[in-house]
Order: sequence, then C-alpha cells, then structure tokens
Amino acid sequence: MNRVIVALLIGMVLGGAMVWRLRNGADSSHTDVAQSKPGDGGDVKDGKEPESWVRHRTNGSVFLQLDAATQGRMGLVSTSLVALKLPPEAEAHGMVLDPAPLLVHLTEADAARAGLNASVREFERLTALAKSENAPQRAVEIAEAAMKKDQLAYDALRPRFQSAWGQALAGSSTLVELVRAFSAQEAALVRVDLPWSQAPDGLPVAASLAPLAAPDRSFDAELLGPAPASDPQLQGRGFFLVLRTHPLPIHTAVVAKLALPGEPEAGVVVPDGAVVRNEGETYVYLQTGPETFERKEISVARRTQSGGFVHEGLEAGARVVTMGAQQLLSEELKGHGGED
Repeated sequence: MNRVIVALLIGMVLGGAMVWRLRNGADSSHTDVAQSKPGDGGDVKDGKEPESWVRHRTNGSVFLQLDAATQGRMGLVSTSLVALKLPPEAEAHGMVLDPAPLLVHLTEADAARAGLNASVREFERLTALAKSENAPQRAVEIAEAAMKKDQLAYDALRPRFQSAWGQALAGSSTLVELVRAFSAQEAALVRVDLPWSQAPDGLPVAASLAPLAAPDRSFDAELLGPAPASDPQLQGRGFFLVLRTHPLPIHTAVVAKLALPGEPEAGVVVPDGAVVRNEGETYVYLQTGPETFERKEISVARRTQSGGFVHEGLEAGARVVTMGAQQLLSEELKGHGGED
C-alpha cells in the first residue's frame, strides 16, 4: 500500500513539473514573437523594437527624422525649388472649326475679284477704241455699268467676310496659305471663348491648347485675333487660334490656356515626383535639415512643362523630396497608427 502511495506522489510531482515547463515555454515563445514584430518605420535589430521616425515639436507640428544611412536605403533624393514668374492666365473652351465655310467665302471673293478685273479690262479696252471711233459710245457705257456692278459686288464681300471671320482673318496677308493648310488638315483653325468676367481688355499674349478629352496633351498655338461675334451660348469673348504642329480633327472640343496681359505672378515650380496626396489634399516633403523632413500642404495653381506652379507657401531655394516622398508619407501615417 505504501508503495502505491509513493508512486502516486512521484507521478504528481513529475506531472506538475511538466506542466510548469510547458507553460513557461509557451510564454517565452510568445515574448520572442512580440519582440520581433516591425516597429513604426524602423529596422528590427537584436530582437528589439525600433523607435518611430516620427517626431513632435513642442508646438505640436510633426516631422520625420532619418539618419543618412536610412535616407540612402530609402533612396531619398531632394532638389531645390526654382523661382518662376508667369503672366496671368485664363482657361478658355472651344472647338476645332470646319474650314469649309471659310473656303466658300474665299472662293466667292476670288470669283468676285476675277469678275471685277475682267470688267475693268473690258471697259479700258472699249474706252481706248472709242477714242479712235472704233467702238460705239453705247458699248463703252455698257462696259462701265458692268464694271461698277462688279465693283459693288466685290466691295460687299469684304464686310461680309469680316463680320463672319473678323479682321484677323480677313486682313491676313497669308489668308490663302492658311485656308489651304486648313483644308489639307496640315493646320487646324480653333475658336475658344472666355466669359466676360475673365476676358482681358487687350489680346492674350500667348496660348496653348489640348483636347478636352486629354487635357495633359498640350500644344502651343498661334493667336490670330479676336472673333467678331460672341458665342450665342457662352456670351463671352472669342479668339481664333491656329494649331500647326498637331492639327486636331474637325469638331474636336479643346481647352486652352490663354496668357493674359498684366503683372506676372511669382512662384516656384514643383516637380511632379515631389507631389503626394492623402485624403484629397496635396503635399510635398520639405527637407528642413540634414536629417529632418516635414510635410507641407500645397495648392498647384497651374501646370507647366516642368511641373506644377505654386505661387504661395513655398520659397525658391527650399529643398523638396523628389524621390521617396511617398515612402515618407507612408511612414508618417504608420507613425500615427494609420495608412491611406
């Protein structure tokens, strides 16, 4: 009986030891996993959780602090902002015009001019013959009447042409060449309109345009001059443009940027690679020190070939991150416990 009791006691002691070891082993395993999880943007070293790169100033502002080695691993590149002055600008909408009506007007004008030249020559011929009594006076009078009629017809075409197309086209010394280029689709005639509230007192000083369906595909355009009449729907001020380098198909809807006369606007150009977006807002990361980076909200006033034009909030010479800005945003959001 005593042997049975002793065996039971020994079994209980051994079972308790095994339970204790199992429980302590599980806790140790759990501790190792917790220590090896990634930190808030840092690298795991020696099983310890790294510090976040996010820092807070006493005024509550947030910035990121990264040493040179970390910046190198992330591939961060920054560049200085360049100052730029741009003339005032307005956005106009319009369409590539069908050159057929213009060609009809030009053909009518050519026909009227040819008829007038012929009647003038006939009148001069009969007048010379009448002096030598080789032509009756009645024939001279008939020729003179025909000449005056053709002159009136030709003179009437000019105001009609100007009222339809304006002095910019009617008075152009290259009108014939322009119409031929429009008809051959080697160039495009475009009309754009501005609301009266945005229309300048004078003429725009430069223009560029793009298809409305692809506003980023912008091309330089030549300004011909003002349109003679307002658009019946917009009731604004219209302008004729010529697109030579990339003639668009007839009736293509376009959006145009018109540089207006006035005091240039000062600002800086922000490269596209520097721009990041979060929750509908636009930002850049400024490098405020050798190891410090701060996010700043911006508003892009307009596009340029080099990037976005920002006229307030940024100064020329300030350094912005152009490669790796999205990584900085991700790490900052993780440091706040969220990510877009």
